Amino acid sequence: MTSVQFHTASSKQDAMTPYQLCHHIAACTRADRVLWFSQINERWRPIASSVRSSVSLDSGLACEWQRILDELATTSDSSSTSSFNQLLDAYRRDNEVSTLLLLPLQSSDAKQTVSYLILETFQSPTIVDSSELRSDWQTIAPEVATSIQRIVDTQDDSLNSPQLGTWRKALPIALVLITAALFVIRVPLRIPVEGTLHPIQQQRVFAPTSGRVVQVDVEQHQSVEAGDVLLRLQSDELDLQSEIIRGNLATAKAELAARRTVRSDRSTRSTSLSPSCSASESSTNELVLKERIASLEKQQQFIQRIQASMIIRAESRGTVHRWDEEKSLLGRDVFQGQWLLDVVNVDSGVQARLHLPERHLHYILHAQSQKKPLVSQLQLRSQPDVAWSSEIEQVASVVTVNEAGNPTIAMLAAANISSGDFEQTLLGATVVGDVHAGDSSLAFMLFRPFFESLEELW
Repeated sequence: MTSVQFHTASSKQDAMTPYQLCHHIAACTRADRVLWFSQINERWRPIASSVRSSVSLDSGLACEWQRILDELATTSDSSSTSSFNQLLDAYRRDNEVSTLLLLPLQSSDAKQTVSYLILETFQSPTIVDSSELRSDWQTIAPEVATSIQRIVDTQDDSLNSPQLGTWRKALPIALVLITAALFVIRVPLRIPVEGTLHPIQQQRVFAPTSGRVVQVDVEQHQSVEAGDVLLRLQSDELDLQSEIIRGNLATAKAELAARRTVRSDRSTRSTSLSPSCSASESSTNELVLKERIASLEKQQQFIQRIQASMIIRAESRGTVHRWDEEKSLLGRDVFQGQWLLDVVNVDSGVQARLHLPERHLHYILHAQSQKKPLVSQLQLRSQPDVAWSSEIEQVASVVTVNEAGNPTIAMLAAANISSGDFEQTLLGATVVGDVHAGDSSLAFMLFRPFFESLEELW
């Protein structure tokens, strides 16, 4: 098997691709299939085939020829030649190849074989021997010589490029330097948080008892002072109980007065019957009535306190924030403990109540242990242009569960929004952002999900 070199003039096939060349050779010879393998990165790889525009590197055909060509490259004695022939015979048998012509292709400087053209015929009634196949090849070779040589030289130049060799040597060093830089470079570690806006001072007004709202003395966003009446409740059941107690109390007092009058009249008359027994019985009845009157008076005082609490007043200066802006509270039936409205003092400041996922708590604790301030960058989700920076003022020591059922840690941060720009409608608005929990390596930040998964496994 001799190597093939081409030194013919340029022709119209100069612009052909490897696939077009293989297809052209198969069409102009009696070969049923033409394969083209080149040595790339010290491995024989298929670059073209006459039957397909591309050949998979993992296909059975590619793997077989990689073994055959590797064996051919090491063939130097009779034993290795025998091994090569065995591989070739096995290939012919497994693929039903009748005739096979292997053409080594060298670069222009004739230093080494860098490619192989493989012409194959399959079993058919008309048998084509290797000499006939070689004769066909020699006939077409001058026509495709320049195109083949151009592709061979291009591949050989790319493989032997000094820049490529330098890059291969420098690549391990570059990888080491990049890896070291990833662990040396420090970047801010930011933990995502979410929460809501709340005033620092506010009076939450709840219904002291079940009843009906009979008077509303304030409107939405109205300013009030401490002691101002906000609304009044009335309970028909409580009023009925008050009337019953009042009537029972009046009856008991009248009966006590009557008994005292009777006892006084009896004491002025002389009688032959046992006066001591009659006086003792009268005294006992009066004592029972006194106890009953005292009990009724306590019940009356208790109901009066409840009725007084149904006149709800502002505990401090602020602005009214109603639970329902569209419908009036007037005439509504409310139950004990129902939220009615808030009196908000925005001048005292606004704070963000944040929720930190429990799985990120160790980052916060680590930053606190290093005496570093926890600075948050926050913004309103509904108004991203409203953003501010503030320090975390408090971190809860207990775990709570949010609406989604996930464990979270509550944190408080001041909302640096001026009272003049703050609107009542922003109360309860969603706040999003992150907390700066110190610095960490760039490698950790790039592969943080992977490291956190490892921490959960441990």
